[in-house]
Amino acid sequence: MYHRGVADQTSIPIVLFAVIYWCIGLLVGAATGSVTSLVLTKNLRWGAVFKDGLAGAVGFLAGIVAVALLPTQPHTVMYISNGNVETTTTFRYQHPYPVAFAAAVLLPLLRELFLFWRARRVRPAGASQPPKTTAA
Repeated sequence: MYHRGVADQTSIPIVLFAVIYWCIGLLVGAATGSVTSLVLTKNLRWGAVFKDGLAGAVGFLAGIVAVALLPTQPHTVMYISNGNVETTTTFRYQHPYPVAFAAAVLLPLLRELFLFWRARRVRPAGASQPPKTTAA
């Protein structure tokens, strides 16, 4: 008979939250990339929307993992509970979601800026547009 261990029971919520975070990052990245593309080029490239979404998802998950793993300076909070002075000290940054959202916004934004810069570099502003072909 198979016995579910502690690792099996705790991995289910971790995977569930990872999928939720992935979807949030995907939506934030796709929205950021779409808006940036519309502002810079006045054109929405549908092929790039999913790539921007993936960049946002990777940024969101990387932001959460980085905050969880990178130590910061200790932060001690003292409070009074039932007449006793209690203290708690944390060695991690306490607010991972603003960092995750910032990474989910910045990665697609930087990607779109790079694509815009590369397109402008290949075809200078004064150069004529390539000739349009008409279907015969």
